[in-house]
Order: sequence, then C-alpha cells, then structure tokens
Amino acid sequence: MAKSTFRPAGALIGSTIAIPFGLVFVLVNGSRLPGWGRAASMTLAVVGILAAVGLVVARRGPLLHATDAEVHPHAFDRRYWLIVLGEAILLFGGLQVLRHLGHADGGVAWVATIVGLHFLPLARLWKEPVHLWIGLALMVLGLTGLVLLASGSEPWVISAIAGVGSGVVLFLSVIHGLATAGRHAPAVPA
Repeated sequence: MAKSTFRPAGALIGSTIAIPFGLVFVLVNGSRLPGWGRAASMTLAVVGILAAVGLVVARRGPLLHATDAEVHPHAFDRRYWLIVLGEAILLFGGLQVLRHLGHADGGVAWVATIVGLHFLPLARLWKEPVHLWIGLALMVLGLTGLVLLASGSEPWVISAIAGVGSGVVLFLSVIHGLATAGRHAPAVPA
C-alpha cells in the first residue's frame, strides 16, 4: 500500500474549517442542555479553542511555511465541489423533510449524519484515512440522535449526543491533524 504524507498546510486548512464547525456544534447544542451540561459544553469550547491555538503555535513554522508540493494539488478540484454540493442538497433537503414531519429537534442529528457522510468521499479524494474515522464517528453520533428522536427522547439528549458529541469529534480531529502534521500515514486505496 502506498504511503501518504499528512500535509502541514492541509492540517492547518482542515483545522481552520473544523474549529468553527466544532464550536457551532458545541455552543448551539450545549445551550440546549440542563445547567450542568451548558457549563460543561462552554468549558469544552474554551478547551477546544485553547488546544487548537496551542498546537498551531507549537507547530507554527512547518504549518505556515509549507511549500506547494506539500499540499495536495487537487484538494479543491471539481470532485471536492461536487461532494460539497451533494452535502448541501442532502442537508437542506433532509432538514426540510424533518420540519415538515414536525421533527425539527432532529435537525442536529441529520446535520451530524450528513457532515459525517461527506467525510467518506473526502477521505478517498484526499487520501487521508483520518477523514474516514471522523466521518464514521459523526455518522454514528448523528444516526444515534435520529434513533433517539424516533424513540421519543428529550431534545436535549439528542443535542448532547449528536450536537456536542460531534463538536468533540471535530475538536479531536484538529488535535490529531496538527499533532501528526508531517508524519506518514497509510493512504486510502484509490
């Protein structure tokens, strides 16, 4: 199996994207939790930001001075934009269906599921196996939230698992991506 190098600039780009999405998952859904859950999610958001900033500072040189050769040349080609388009259609279409059925509380579970799903083709496109694991984790959290919705669980439980849980996965992906920048990992088969 061929080897792929984690690209430092790619780790920085991925982290730049994951941090705000992780924050949205944690802050929006954490605000729906009981008092202790709100406090824990706010603390988690601060810890996530501090960890990401600390890792960026610690790896500042290689991350900010990456050459073009270190960045995948097709990172944002037509295939990427088709994946994003498919994600948007599924996201907004599914949210409309949930609203129409009177299950708007399941929106966060749907979002987590579809965001996770979009990581699967990205793992293959970018030959980054970690994206496969991020995608699967988000899908499990999202699908768990949808099962909880169907079983009549309290909305805050769905928000905690599918929402805050997804934020945690994205924060962990930032930490992993920045901590492993420059190391080798097996490529996802083409």
